[in-house]
Amino acid sequence: MFEYTAVQHFQFGYESPIGTRWLGRRKNKDEKFVARYGRAQTQCDTWREANLMAAELILSKAELHGLAPLVLYSGGLDSEIVLLSMLEANRRRPKGNPIHVATLELTPDINKHDVHFVDKFKQRLKELGFDDRDVVFHRDSLNPIEFWKSDTFFKLAEETQVVSPMILCHLWLCDRLYERQLRDEVPAHLPIIGQGEIHLVKSVADSYEPGVSPYEPSPWLLSETENLCGIYRFFISRNRPAIPGFFQYLPEQFETQLRTNPVLHELISNMRVGKLGTRTSKPEILARDYPDLEERPKYTGFEPVNSIHDTVRAELGARMPECESHWVRDVFDLYRDIVPLSDGPLMQGDWIAAFGRDGDIHFGRGSESDVFATEWRPEPELLGKVWKSSLEQPPPLASILARLKSEISHLVSSLKVTTFIHDGSMLARLIACAAPELDAVLPATTPRLSNAEIFQRCLSLDLDDSESLFFFTLSETLRGRTLLVPHLPLRLTTERVWLESEKTAKLTFALQQLFGRQKLAAIWTRSEIATSALQILALHHSRTEPAREIFESVIFEHLLAETETTEQREIAERAAKQLEAVKRRIQGSLDSFVRPAAPAMNSAYHLERGRFQIGNGLEAVRAAAQRAGLESVSTDVWLREAQHASPGILLGSNLFFQQEVSGLALLKSAYRTSVAIKDDNGDAVAWAHVHIVRAAPSGILRIRGVTTRTEKRGQGFARRLLLSLSSEILRSPDVAKDFSSIQVWAAPEIVAAFLNAGFQPDPARTARAEQVLNPVSGKLEEGSRKLTPLILKII
Repeated sequence: MFEYTAVQHFQFGYESPIGTRWLGRRKNKDEKFVARYGRAQTQCDTWREANLMAAELILSKAELHGLAPLVLYSGGLDSEIVLLSMLEANRRRPKGNPIHVATLELTPDINKHDVHFVDKFKQRLKELGFDDRDVVFHRDSLNPIEFWKSDTFFKLAEETQVVSPMILCHLWLCDRLYERQLRDEVPAHLPIIGQGEIHLVKSVADSYEPGVSPYEPSPWLLSETENLCGIYRFFISRNRPAIPGFFQYLPEQFETQLRTNPVLHELISNMRVGKLGTRTSKPEILARDYPDLEERPKYTGFEPVNSIHDTVRAELGARMPECESHWVRDVFDLYRDIVPLSDGPLMQGDWIAAFGRDGDIHFGRGSESDVFATEWRPEPELLGKVWKSSLEQPPPLASILARLKSEISHLVSSLKVTTFIHDGSMLARLIACAAPELDAVLPATTPRLSNAEIFQRCLSLDLDDSESLFFFTLSETLRGRTLLVPHLPLRLTTERVWLESEKTAKLTFALQQLFGRQKLAAIWTRSEIATSALQILALHHSRTEPAREIFESVIFEHLLAETETTEQREIAERAAKQLEAVKRRIQGSLDSFVRPAAPAMNSAYHLERGRFQIGNGLEAVRAAAQRAGLESVSTDVWLREAQHASPGILLGSNLFFQQEVSGLALLKSAYRTSVAIKDDNGDAVAWAHVHIVRAAPSGILRIRGVTTRTEKRGQGFARRLLLSLSSEILRSPDVAKDFSSIQVWAAPEIVAAFLNAGFQPDPARTARAEQVLNPVSGKLEEGSRKLTPLILKII
């Protein structure tokens, strides 16, 4: 089949109990119309740039198949943008073959108001930088009223399952052009149609009355219509090459317009009262990227025969009512599906953050099962994220504080920082004292960026905390100046483990986007400063205050109480009040539109002092599992089965709690494995996941997510799996070389199976509540069940 979109990324289909058929016809009335989009590979700066990229690929596709590109140009803005994109792309090519253009003239003079713009475009060719050699125009005529009465019309409608008389006229033109191709009147060509643009609709109650009912926030949805997909069905049924939807040829076109168009942002954030869709705002939406095109009303071309058209359409609708289906998807969900994933981890200062699994590392979540991990470079031994192991004897407090102040001064001078955000925090106050030459920018009570721009950041980054979003209220005048962000997210568990959050990584990335990577200095990404903060906490770890309060009280008591001037203190107090006002203001903006919760934040990935030697990883464990008759399966298979039993389970912090290996190493398959046991029929019936908690030479393993297929529960398969696996591990000298024990946090229903396999209660750990995913907030919360710590000593 011809690739109607790039790598066939856009597909429509029909869902039934036996599965989904893609890129075909509707076979029965009960099938559900569905669609899907692929993920973009790059981010374009503008929608025009994305359209140009699509046009260049289409030209290459046409050349590969020996076809002349032929644009169906009605005179409307959509088709004019397609033609302009093709011409601009063709100008970059060395051969410069002409672009062919076909226009349908509806007689008698029905669409002359549209065709008028075709003639004007011809006259503007030189003004736009082209000439007559760049484009070849073709024109065909059709009397639509006569066509709508013909057997040919109804046969074409049934064949393509299209209920729109207007679309069927354009499909008639495609057939007509093909006939002319066979007579050598036009060259062998690739039809290009200006369809597939973003069409969004606001979800409202059935009782909503425009202009009467209150205009309240509600989700906006992308709408894909079965009727328009008939254009694809037309070419598929005839096995002809074509580009039926230019504006959805690449996922980059959707992603870029959603991310960059402020009119779309204002609509989706419910700022344009009364708007229920994007159609009436379309000229303004297009003008943002194509201000050089002449403005015109949104014509269909059939205005003089609207009443006849509506009658014929109603007849087609009565014949094929099931073919008027719509598929809708929340615009935020759609964006998550198509936004490109960065090729590598995020780097800022000494700090690295990444997402992924099995060695596939990128920035941004590709799926909910992606692991979030962090690491410090270039000298991780300087910083202990598990500070109980590396900071047992911190230096004297005076030495720590002197180094902290010195490191801040060094950072300011080495990076030529000129501006810092004064949010009223203790760390910001310390910066003001350590580097009084800096300009302090206070959060403004009125956001300087518009609601649409704030929405844009939320759309692309899924930030869900107003404390982070106040950064986006900074004035545009900060561009070109190096910005220092005084934010130190000190979070410790009861085991004295430092946690880092996914939100912090996304915030760093957002600030880099806003100000440029070379113009941002995030203070929490500097290992020496973070080390000093942890050493302060190590000296006061017996106190009951939260980590941040301990750190800030020490800073104030020993460094600021006597050195901070009255003016600096007043600035800090004013900054704190303004920050609260900004947070309330921005949260109000965020509350004005519905945004699905992001996947749960997971953050417990820690780096012990020194570099780890992983040895052979889990190869010895995999070999033991094979000897036990267990099957090795992918992490995805185990996770899918585990989620059947526990829908909230994620490959996240609830899995890697109290982890002590390098964060980025957790993304590699050498640190994780999944196994399954089969029944007498050879079917896998129970699964478990094994991963490394602490690396060699005195490593620790953990087993988690022991799951049995529903209909096989109560037959002892989980017990047999654990007993077989633990027995072989205990008999394996290769496992004993690297690992000293296996830890588990056992749910109540599986405790007996672990005890039967030789596990014992672990006196070094206490029972803790299970972490479950709250489907409303999208965050992990403590559940009602208690997890029992068990251990199996290998040596």
